Amino acid sequence: MDINVIVDWKRFLILYISSIFGLFMVLLYVVGSSLNFGFPFTVLVMAQSLGALVGNAVLYVGAILLGLYCSKKMGFRVLGKINIKEVIFSMKIGLFLGVILGAISTIAEYSMILNLRSMSTHLTICGMFLSVYGGINEEVIFRLFLMGSFAYLLSELGIKRAVEVSLVTSPILFAIGHTPVSMEFISKKTIMSMLFVSNFIFGLVFGYIYWKKGLEYAMVSHFSLDFVLYVVIPLSVILCH
Repeated sequence: MDINVIVDWKRFLILYISSIFGLFMVLLYVVGSSLNFGFPFTVLVMAQSLGALVGNAVLYVGAILLGLYCSKKMGFRVLGKINIKEVIFSMKIGLFLGVILGAISTIAEYSMILNLRSMSTHLTICGMFLSVYGGINEEVIFRLFLMGSFAYLLSELGIKRAVEVSLVTSPILFAIGHTPVSMEFISKKTIMSMLFVSNFIFGLVFGYIYWKKGLEYAMVSHFSLDFVLYVVIPLSVILCH
């Protein structure tokens, strides 16, 4: 079979270049976060991050190719015609979820506010880099690749409601993947459990948007949520302190 029939190279290139850009944003975030520890440490972190970037760049080739193939088989929409109303709606959902998660985190454990107060302003700017990564790369991995390939695998095994099953199971990995980040700010196990459930629900929402609307709308919603968490809330705490 002609590989050009299997792979949509235009969509692949757009997603791959976007993913590399997202990886570069993480590199900037990591380097920016290490500036307070001195120049030698920053150089070491940069070298390690560059190595990780190269390795991940290779992995994204396979993830995107397989994700596009499986998503096409399952009828998932990837990079179609943009609907501005849907973009705005997806953005509103992300902003709302970001406010909810931020409120849960700060009300449940006040020490998180103290941690945010000690942050430098440039770290909140670096939060923008992390938001871009979350919106692009995490959606490529968790929605396009994991949800798409898992749904296709289940359908090939003859399992009914394969999409619904993958929609529910993929957010579990999404929540697990965000646990280390949450642990940087939250110490109580009960609060960690709440955040795990919250991240699961958010992953479920992004997956539903991907299923019903398209990958690009899930990206917009995810970016909006992360923007509130990593930029708006920390910057508001610092400025009000």
